[in-house]
Amino acid sequence: MKGYGDLETGGLGYGDLTPLNLILERGYGSPSQILRLEIASGSIDVSHLGGSQVRLIGLIPTDLQPYRASISIDNEEVYLYSGQAGQGSDLNIDRDALICFTPPAPVGLYDLKIRYGTGFFQEIVLSNVINVMVRNRSNETYLLRSLFPSHYNTGARTSVLDKVLDGSIREDKQAPLSTILDTAGMLLQEISSAPVTVLTAQASRGATSLSVESVLALALSGRLWLAGSLYDYTLQSNSIQLSSPLKIDVAQGEEVIYHAYKH
Repeated sequence: MKGYGDLETGGLGYGDLTPLNLILERGYGSPSQILRLEIASGSIDVSHLGGSQVRLIGLIPTDLQPYRASISIDNEEVYLYSGQAGQGSDLNIDRDALICFTPPAPVGLYDLKIRYGTGFFQEIVLSNVINVMVRNRSNETYLLRSLFPSHYNTGARTSVLDKVLDGSIREDKQAPLSTILDTAGMLLQEISSAPVTVLTAQASRGATSLSVESVLALALSGRLWLAGSLYDYTLQSNSIQLSSPLKIDVAQGEEVIYHAYKH
């Protein structure tokens, strides 16, 4: 008997004589089964190619495990991956949080649905918390690739040789070695806190607005390196606004590197 008013665990109310899961039978109101989840920062920016970590915190009852998290892509529910071998999309509590990883998805703002309970029919929806953006670049990836002999299929070894991403999730499939080095490079980039992007159009001397491939992981304001010079900047939507004019003409494909060090 789940008890009258047992709403948070999907109870049918007074007269529920056929409970599906005895673990959830807590009596009137079932107060110990309150589930509250949130993303620590309120929302999170993730890569359109997937693989970004999402960490959910809050009041997470162990009795309701496993959980599942999903987003809707083209009206199809797509689950986030647990990152644990053999668990697929099933999420278990890890150090008081649920950890999962995003699938490839078109650029846009997504609701995050968390399913739980018997048959995963119960759900909580966090609105507009997953912001999918064009993935940035990592100089660490190019460095790792350059360490291998030239006949190894590592993928592009410099930013100039890499194609500009347009936000499509139907990017060319990478060779296994390229994928491994790409993943390692992105992890190293998170440690160095120096994301890289490139210009998608030529910028003329005196210009203050830059069109770039991605602004993922860039701070809302700060400093960046472009063509050997350091500039203060602010983000405006998907472009970069410099506080001072460009000193020289800068070609399309030139790297823009976030200056992570503070003095």
